[in-house]
Amino acid sequence: MAGSPQEVIDKILTEHELFGLDRFLGQVDFGGMPTSMVHESIELLATEVAPAIRKELGLPTV
Repeated sequence: MAGSPQEVIDKILTEHELFGLDRFLGQVDFGGMPTSMVHESIELLATEVAPAIRKELGLPTV
């Protein structure tokens, strides 16, 4: 998935609602991306996307 953290959150929640998905597997390194961009993507997933998904779905935080 691509987009801002909020766009990714919205996409994941939509897929959860439509298909009942309860797992998400993402790839954050797309051939040739600078390492700094990969690190930024991982950071955003960990600090913004995952916590928002857990909160919305009522899942425990880690």
